[in-house]
Amino acid sequence: MQDTEQSIPPTAKPPSPPAVPPPHTPPIPSRLHLDREKHLDITWADGTRSVYTLAYLRSHCPCAGCKKDREEQSTRKTRVNLLSADYGGAAIKALKADLVGNYALRIEWSDNHSTGIYSFEYLNTIRAGAGG
Repeated sequence: MQDTEQSIPPTAKPPSPPAVPPPHTPPIPSRLHLDREKHLDITWADGTRSVYTLAYLRSHCPCAGCKKDREEQSTRKTRVNLLSADYGGAAIKALKADLVGNYALRIEWSDNHSTGIYSFEYLNTIRAGAGG
């Protein structure tokens, strides 16, 4: 018996691996500007810009208590909003804001609420309703 070797010609390419979608890249802000009496202005790394009124942000607080209140409100028969889009009206202010790691912002509100951590992913998700 004779040994035979098969070789791949130098121009042949190995088979391609199956296509894998790129991993999800969370939105990254390139600039954050908080006007403590009016709005949060974010310029995203892709160049888009979002402006959130403070009332909008407060009414969309992502903490567990506020989420629960919004869920309960959505199942009620009454149309009275507990946390409406103008929650706090012109009176709501951001007393302080801190970065949480490199993924979120925590805002301390003038109504003594400060448990909501607004991830950049969440802020990017709610930006369509922010009107800016």
